[in-house]
Amino acid sequence: MQPKTIGISTINAVYRGFHESAYPPVTIEEWAAADDNNLCYASSGFVLYDPSNALSERISAFQNAYYPADIWKWKIARDLWGIWHYGDYNSWYRLAKRGDGIGLLIGQGVFVESTLRLLCLLNKHFPVYWKWLHWQAQSLPKWIDIIEPALKKLESANNHEMRGEIIHTICQSIREILYKMDLLPDTEWRNFMGSQEVVLQIESTQVKALIRENDPHLYVW
Repeated sequence: MQPKTIGISTINAVYRGFHESAYPPVTIEEWAAADDNNLCYASSGFVLYDPSNALSERISAFQNAYYPADIWKWKIARDLWGIWHYGDYNSWYRLAKRGDGIGLLIGQGVFVESTLRLLCLLNKHFPVYWKWLHWQAQSLPKWIDIIEPALKKLESANNHEMRGEIIHTICQSIREILYKMDLLPDTEWRNFMGSQEVVLQIESTQVKALIRENDPHLYVW
């Protein structure tokens, strides 16, 4: 049997390997291009032995960095649009009411992913890869206690109408959370789950240009 090998690398090389940069993003362009999952990995984990403290300091640098406010709002708006499109509009309002169970499964999956991503963003965490999102969300300090029970009901719902109603209920809870965070002016139902109202709070002309280029459906100026 061949002995297992242990790779040796520098801190900079390791971080460049999964983040493309040895250090946290700084500019608007760097933050906009950064991958959520890679940032999550870069800011996670624990160190067994670090006599120089260099690795610990690098992890702390990523832990202390987060999206600039306007990038953060852009990402929130992007997930809100997904929650609306795959959840409150199509899954609840259309697919569930016409009994399209397979279509509802497709929409439900994207809806749940967008919901959990949004919760991570609202807690100022970097959302991890979708497979681990629920695991990550369960440790969030805020809002998961409101959404988790409804997700459990959605998991076990045994008919289309019930699944649609649960999705609609989750959307209402999200609107209430956004209102408490001053991201929406009220808790009323609105098109696009209020994503465009969140986008309108963005001040940076640079971020506005990036939205127009990458998410034209969110561009409202």
